[in-house]
Amino acid sequence: MSDDLALHPLVRQMIREGTRDKPLTLNWAPIERDAYDCLKLPDLSPLQIRARTQIITELLVAGNRSVSYSRNRNHYCALQRYYPETYSYRAIVPAVDQLDAWGLIEHDKRIPGGRGLQSRLRPSTDLLEQLANVQVIYKPMEIIILRDSAGNPIGYVDNRETRQMRKRMTAINEAIAAQRVGLGERIIREGDRLDNGGRAQMQMHRVFVRGSWDNCGRLVGSFWQNLPKPERSTLTINGHSTVEVDYAGMHIRLLYDMVGKLMPGDPYDIDGWPRGRVKVALLIAINARTHPMTRAEVLARYGIIDGPDLIVDLTKSSCVAPVRTDSGSPTSRGGMTIFSQCHVTIFKWWDHPRASSGVLHASH
Repeated sequence: MSDDLALHPLVRQMIREGTRDKPLTLNWAPIERDAYDCLKLPDLSPLQIRARTQIITELLVAGNRSVSYSRNRNHYCALQRYYPETYSYRAIVPAVDQLDAWGLIEHDKRIPGGRGLQSRLRPSTDLLEQLANVQVIYKPMEIIILRDSAGNPIGYVDNRETRQMRKRMTAINEAIAAQRVGLGERIIREGDRLDNGGRAQMQMHRVFVRGSWDNCGRLVGSFWQNLPKPERSTLTINGHSTVEVDYAGMHIRLLYDMVGKLMPGDPYDIDGWPRGRVKVALLIAINARTHPMTRAEVLARYGIIDGPDLIVDLTKSSCVAPVRTDSGSPTSRGGMTIFSQCHVTIFKWWDHPRASSGVLHASH
């Protein structure tokens, strides 16, 4: 994803509808060092064997999601803050190729340097069956993560503020580990198997985006954040039921609050447009940096699937404001959005840098 189309993580997740691959991190490992000896794999170099162990573990953790990795040498760099020593071309690629040759993975291999998706892995049914009882542990290299506009982790120099954030995040994870988190009658601990075939992650980390400590800072990573809706109601903490609070139109409400106004009714209820489409396009419009970025994202979300007619329709509905003519047909005008007609009070925040850094992202 290019820098021009970088969006808030929540919007990106909505656009992709939860289908994004899990990137390989090598931050998981089996509790028992000999856990995978049963596979009877041939020896590799010590570094490649360690990488192979971490890759297998991450496949177990991913469940029904594919794990993506790069076969491009240029992808691997010295970001040791985020990745262990094994995160290198010379360790990962030979380990993956061996697992592929032994039929232990489903491997979608991509050409190095090619545009589009990275190479992808999924565990074979045989691998999952053989390792069903293996206990695993999450051992992250870093829990304070800074990403660039394309979503890639970038290095940074620690200062008093980042060290303080890391200390607080460590305390939060220790507090989480001390609780009994359950799904129904079952207590879930880190590494336990989930219904999707993957493993539970309890620890969380903070993610800042667009290369700035002023953007985002959300706490992410725990398994309960990605639970399907039917399972959320079964979540318990120390035996107590949990409640999911839905704040209607929260992002729009916050923008209205910034200008000292009350939000009028349902912000996504605009005559003539499906509510779901309005909601997605409106969130994109707030988070994208410019109107062309908004247009590109909306068309990427709807146009390819639903054809040229919908592309034109969405361009009018979510990227440029329709101005009614005498005949009643809409025409385009400038870079204003249709939402500016219904939400003129907060129109200045559409495609505004502070909308994403000051409202939609948590401060640190």
